[in-house]
Amino acid sequence: MPSSHCWSLLIGASRVRSGRRTFSRGDDRLIQQITTEHFPDGYTILRASGGWFDPAQHKFVREESRQVLICGARLPAVRRWARRLGAALHQKELLLIAHGRGVPLVVSSSARP
Repeated sequence: MPSSHCWSLLIGASRVRSGRRTFSRGDDRLIQQITTEHFPDGYTILRASGGWFDPAQHKFVREESRQVLICGARLPAVRRWARRLGAALHQKELLLIAHGRGVPLVVSSSARP
């Protein structure tokens, strides 16, 4: 895999407040801290909103999300970072997209880094 490969990691909020899933300031700090430790050359974090259908509750749940963009990293380093973020943010899974490859990877945060 070329070293100039770019990745997007999509993270949904896990905290519920006022009927919505939101990120706390602490969550945002964790994302920045962990990402900086793994990719000190730089990254971009985009704030977004969206939602998903919860079949258990039979309703659409709105939530904040973050998309973290990094370039120049190889897959093993990206997986270690994604698993660490997932564990720190109590995520069951994260969506990792390799730009230019067209195949998204789902990274389980319960797996050992």
